[in-house]
Amino acid sequence: NFLSKIPILGSLFRSEDENSNITEIVFIITPSIVDNTHIPSLRELGFKYNE
Repeated sequence: NFLSKIPILGSLFRSEDENSNITEIVFIITPSIVDNTHIPSLRELGFKYNE
């Protein structure tokens, strides 16, 4: 708001919200090496491949 930046008069046009809430979402990702010799293929799980 342009009028809120004017010295002395700015306080008449400025509004402040005292009930502001800040929420942060933090994802923590830990990489790991997976041995894929024990993981079945998609065909073994019953999925079909269509060309």
